[in-house]
Amino acid sequence: MVKIDSVSRQRITLTKLLPFVILWLLIPLITQPNLLSSLRSSEQTKQFEVQGTAKSMPLAFVPYESFIDTPAGFSVRSLGGTLFFTQAGVDFSLPYYPEGSKHSASLANALSIRFDGANPYSTIEGIDPMVGTISDFTGNDPTQWQTDLPTFAGITYFDLYPGIDLYYDGPQGRLKSTYVVAPNADPSRIVWSYAGADEVRIDAQTGDLLVSLVLDESEERYQLREQAPVAWQDIHGRQVPVEAEYAITGQHITFSLGDYNPAYGLRIF
Repeated sequence: MVKIDSVSRQRITLTKLLPFVILWLLIPLITQPNLLSSLRSSEQTKQFEVQGTAKSMPLAFVPYESFIDTPAGFSVRSLGGTLFFTQAGVDFSLPYYPEGSKHSASLANALSIRFDGANPYSTIEGIDPMVGTISDFTGNDPTQWQTDLPTFAGITYFDLYPGIDLYYDGPQGRLKSTYVVAPNADPSRIVWSYAGADEVRIDAQTGDLLVSLVLDESEERYQLREQAPVAWQDIHGRQVPVEAEYAITGQHITFSLGDYNPAYGLRIF
């Protein structure tokens, strides 16, 4: 297994956390919808699969405002990289080693997940406050340091599409996304794309979504694997499964759903 090395320019401290929560910093890089670990295949392509190494440790979502040069939102960090959750989507950064450097890595913006046609005024809020805060001392400018930042077990994009919320959480070290579709809302409005991807395709055997990219700075090849979707409705206290799979049209990805009752809410994982 190939682990993504740490970024030496970042120094992050955790305070007032539960015992052993420092292990949170050891989780591998993640992206939607589940925690990802990095494996190198025989073809020297780094394969991201839905499998985490710190399964028992919940992920922490940290809010930021005037932080770096990105829009306000939330971030999830590890020594392997960073995810930024903004109104436009999710920005996914990977570390790379400049030529001649073996120990000092830089972050490269590798991939962005864009919510196409989404509500530009959707609000992002932290859900379920966690016991603990995070302080970030990135860089040499003390005015850019942030201390005692709250942590949350999840976040919600409210009304990302009409009648549709998007919820992210990270129980047991796995990042999970859930679309919550209100009764009579249209799930076909859910559309996203991958900026920076070289290829997006569906695995014919598993139904998983495969996203391939090349990191320009290092010319390393990566592949992101997202598990096939699962959907169900809660009807009279009973979970009724709904057939769901990915569909690709040009650069856009959507969910293709089987028959369901629009009078009841729908959840897509």
